[in-house]
Amino acid sequence: MLARALLKFAGMQAPVDLYELSAAIGLKIKDVPSSTFDGALVRVAGRPRGIIAKRRMIEDEGRRQFTIAHEIGHYILPGHGVDISACTKDDLDVAKAKVAQAEKEANRFASELLMPSALVAPIVDKYGLTIKTCNFICRLFRASYTAAASKCVQASDREVAMIITDSGVLRYFQRGRRWKYRIKQGEALSEESMATLLRSNRMGEINGEVPATAWTSAGTGLRLWEESVMMPRYKRVVTLLSTRLPT
Repeated sequence: MLARALLKFAGMQAPVDLYELSAAIGLKIKDVPSSTFDGALVRVAGRPRGIIAKRRMIEDEGRRQFTIAHEIGHYILPGHGVDISACTKDDLDVAKAKVAQAEKEANRFASELLMPSALVAPIVDKYGLTIKTCNFICRLFRASYTAAASKCVQASDREVAMIITDSGVLRYFQRGRRWKYRIKQGEALSEESMATLLRSNRMGEINGEVPATAWTSAGTGLRLWEESVMMPRYKRVVTLLSTRLPT
């Protein structure tokens, strides 16, 4: 994958210093005032040079890191060779399904650049897909929580999934390699879910056993382990599901 090849070319390992990496490939990073985009790439025509313009007021470190890594993706990925590209907050949100293909590709590149699967998978395999594991990955690699949770789901070899609920509606899900159940995307939160308790009681996080019908089209006999965490800045709940119940 190009993200891994780039790290090898630069002689770096994750967690990577994106400013040092950018300088190594001819990019300068500048903070700019902006109300229309979070990140932008401006290329120097005909030369391996460019500028990453990052919105100055991005408060979360993980989002700042992901924004820079995303723009490096546009610089490196084949077919992304436009002179100027500007990316909004939605373009950089891994939980937004309806974004341009180029933005999805840049998000995947950024995820692998910041959190290489070869490093994340052994951690998830050892400790399981939990809020605690995702927080650890988030801090270790200085990534956004949503991006870290998505990467953990992709790295897991178990029946797991991540669901994003915005304002009480299931907006997005990320299935693990072994997950085989349809998620009720686009529907309101079920009263059977832990996430409903989280929202109604304004708690930070919650976990517990729930019927699979709270989230999926599976039969009534299946039970799931749910862990949900509130992201108050985004009015969002991130939910982790697993068919493996704690012993």
